[in-house]
Amino acid sequence: MTDVDGGTRSFFVDLDDAEVPSEFLRVFERVENLKCVICLLKGWDEEVAASKDSTVKSLSNARRNIVKIRSIIQAIQENIECLQEERNFAKYQQQKLLYILNNIPDRFNCLVPTQKKGDNNLASVTSSEPSTKEHPSTEQPLRNKTVCNIPEVLFLTLDEFEKTPKYLRGRVTYEKINGFIEVFNKVLTSKYAVFKKKKSTLKKKDADLWNAYFKQELKETKGLYFCVADDFKNLNGCVLDKASLNMLTILRHCGRIRELRTGGILRYVAVF
Repeated sequence: MTDVDGGTRSFFVDLDDAEVPSEFLRVFERVENLKCVICLLKGWDEEVAASKDSTVKSLSNARRNIVKIRSIIQAIQENIECLQEERNFAKYQQQKLLYILNNIPDRFNCLVPTQKKGDNNLASVTSSEPSTKEHPSTEQPLRNKTVCNIPEVLFLTLDEFEKTPKYLRGRVTYEKINGFIEVFNKVLTSKYAVFKKKKSTLKKKDADLWNAYFKQELKETKGLYFCVADDFKNLNGCVLDKASLNMLTILRHCGRIRELRTGGILRYVAVF
C-alpha cells in the first residue's frame, strides 16, 4: 500500500492514460475511497477529533436548552390563558357593577337628600344665630332647637325576604315589600313631625291630628313609634287592604314591626 500511495501513484501520474491499464485505475480509485472512509471513521487527526467531540457536546447542550425553552414557553402560554380568564371575569364583574349602580332603586338613595337637608338645616340654624342674639326672644330659640329626628325601619335584605315562608309572601315581591317599608317610614315621619311639636304652635288641621295622636298614646307606648290604620289614610291617602295587611305580617315576621293592641286600637310599633 505504501508503494501504491507513493511510488505507484507518482508512476501512474507520469504515464499517459493510454499507457495505464483501466483495471489499475479502478483499483487505485477504490484504494483512495477506502482511505477516505477510514479517515472519516477514525478522524483525520487529533485536532479534527477534538473539534468533532466539541461539536457533539455543543449540539447536546443546544438540545437540552431547546427542551427547557419549550417548557418555559408552555408555562407562559398556560399563564396567559389564566390571565385571559381572569380578565374576562373582571370585565363581567365590571359590567355587573355598572348595571347595579345605574339601576339602584330610588328608596336606597333616600339618605342623600336627607343628608343635604340636614346640611341646609344646619346652615339655617347657624345663620339664624346672629339674629337671635340681636333680637332675643323666648320662642325663637326653641323653634330652632326643635329637630325631628325620627328613626326609620330598615329595608329587608334579599336573604331575609327569601327566608320568609312562601305562604306569607304569596304574590308579594321583594320590590313591593321594600316599597311598603318606604311608605311606612313616610307615615311615621309625618306623624311624629306633628306630634313632637307643641300644640299651641300648630294650625287647626295639625292641631286636630295632634289630638288624635295624643289619644293613641298609652303608658305602654311611651318612647315607642307606631302607626295605626287611620294614620295611613290621613297622612298617605291609602287604605290598609288585604295586600297591605299581608305585608305588615311579613314585616312582623322579619322583626321590623310588632303589634300592640290595647283599647280597641291595633298599633304597628316600629322596631329599630
